[in-house]
Amino acid sequence: MFWEKKWDNTYMYESCKIFKISEDGKTLTSIYGNTYEGGDGITNGTWVMNSVEGETYRYEYVFNSDGTGTETYYNGDFVITFNLVWKDFEKNAFEYAYVYSIKFSEDGKTMYDIWGGACEESDGVWTNIRQDDWNYYYSYEFMDDGLCKAVCYFNDSEKVCTNLYYVWKDLESAGEREMIKVDLAYLELQNDGTLKNLDNSVVLKKV
Repeated sequence: MFWEKKWDNTYMYESCKIFKISEDGKTLTSIYGNTYEGGDGITNGTWVMNSVEGETYRYEYVFNSDGTGTETYYNGDFVITFNLVWKDFEKNAFEYAYVYSIKFSEDGKTMYDIWGGACEESDGVWTNIRQDDWNYYYSYEFMDDGLCKAVCYFNDSEKVCTNLYYVWKDLESAGEREMIKVDLAYLELQNDGTLKNLDNSVVLKKV
């Protein structure tokens, strides 16, 4: 991960999703210990996850030479594909992140989020138009530093489930915005020497 001091007593860190490639270019290993084969060098072929005992799912990855790619998840008849961007991290390793897009209606009054849910704007924050059968809903705040903070709430209360962060930019196509997911968290040093995670209120102590 990378970290930096943001304000007095407040620090930000970013977790990285990384693959390591074997010296012969034939095997990828994820940070979770899963291995992938089928490719030849990072950008040649499709990388298929080796089976995990007792699990029915699998992932497949394609990494293109222009720094884009895809992740496809299979579980029985369920299949979903996400777009990626990737870049070199260190020798024989590279970092990747998920890419999404959001769209705005022609009149600019409705935003459709990364899952296609309609959002309305109030005081600079776009919030899902809630549906009775949803378990969760999201709000999106686009900040001047190029980050978007997405807050996930439980649908039956105002309780926060989690915070997510994206790097965003407007695309040349009218009414469309690119969102690249980054795994950020903010920690605040407390007077008693503990660190408080500002996203989920978990308190950490030094051991």
